[in-house]
Amino acid sequence: MKITIESSQLLAALAATVAHTLSGKEDDYMRTVDVQIIDDHLMLTASNGGTTGVARAALMDTTGELSRFALDRDDVATIRGLFAGTMKDLEVTVNVMTSTPMSPEDQPEVINQVQIRELGALFGGREIRLSTPDQSRRDVEGVWHAIAAGLRKRAPALPRTSLEPKDFALFRAAASAYKEPLSVEPADGFGSLIVQCGRDFIGFCNADARDDPALSSARDSWRNTLPLKMRMADTGS
Repeated sequence: MKITIESSQLLAALAATVAHTLSGKEDDYMRTVDVQIIDDHLMLTASNGGTTGVARAALMDTTGELSRFALDRDDVATIRGLFAGTMKDLEVTVNVMTSTPMSPEDQPEVINQVQIRELGALFGGREIRLSTPDQSRRDVEGVWHAIAAGLRKRAPALPRTSLEPKDFALFRAAASAYKEPLSVEPADGFGSLIVQCGRDFIGFCNADARDDPALSSARDSWRNTLPLKMRMADTGS
C-alpha cells in the first residue's frame, strides 16, 4: 500500500491525536495512534480511556489497500521532529510482513513495515522507516462509539459537570495543530463532552456529573452573595 498526503495535514493529525496516548507500558493500545483509511481520508485515532482524539487527513493519491497499522507515541514524536517545517508532500508506504513461527505451537507474528519520505526534494529528501506490530484486532469502532452515539441524538442539557483539568487540557494539542478554537457540546446526560476543532478533528472527554453537596452549598452561597444589576424573579436555578 502506498499513499500520498500533504505533510501539514498528516503532522497536524498526528499532533492532535498523540496527545491522547499514554506513556506507560501497561497497555500497548493506549500508547499508540491507530491509522486506517476511511473513504478518501487517512483516519487517526487515539484513546487513553478517559479522552479520545480522532483526526482525518485528506489523501491525494492511493495505490493498493491499507491494512490498519499503529504508530507508537515515540514513533510519532520522531516523525514530527524529522518532518517539521517541510512543505513537501509525503509518501507513506506500508508493507505487511509475517514471521515464521519458531515452533508449531507459536502463532506467526505480523509486522507492518512503514516508510515515510518527502516527495520532490533534492537528493532524495528526508525519510524514515519504522517497524510496528499489527493491531488489527484493536476495537477502534468501540473507541468511536461514544462520539458516534452523541452525534446521532439530540443530547439533553448538560448537567453540572466536573472535568479533570489534565484531561481537557489534552485538547489544546488539536487547537494548536489546527489553529482553530475548541467547540464543545454534550455527549450524553452524564456530563461527558464531544470536543470538535475545525473540520478534521473530533474527540470525546469523559466527565463526572455526580452532585457534590459541598459544591451545591457553595453555589447557593455565591448566588446569595453576588448582587444582580437589575432585580429579577428568583427562578430557583
